[in-house]
Amino acid sequence: MTFATGLLGGAWRQVWYLEQGRGLTNPVSFLAAVSAVFSVLMIAVCGRRWFKEYGGLGQSLSTFAVSLGIVAVCYGILVAWFWHMIPFPAAQD
Repeated sequence: MTFATGLLGGAWRQVWYLEQGRGLTNPVSFLAAVSAVFSVLMIAVCGRRWFKEYGGLGQSLSTFAVSLGIVAVCYGILVAWFWHMIPFPAAQD
């Protein structure tokens, strides 16, 4: 989601500023970088645990389909919530 909203580039810029010893200019972008790192770590850890638990049982496709459905619903809710937070000016005649 940070890539889709354009925050990812600014997020890595904030990390670069911190590495250079400069302060944060946009804390929201920095939090986007932190959440992106945690997301990648969570995917790696969950994939490893899933493979140890279900690998070789023959239930891979159904487990993946259920997991994908749950993730799609969660992201659908988040996208709808963020979409309703964006202020749109009233249509002018």
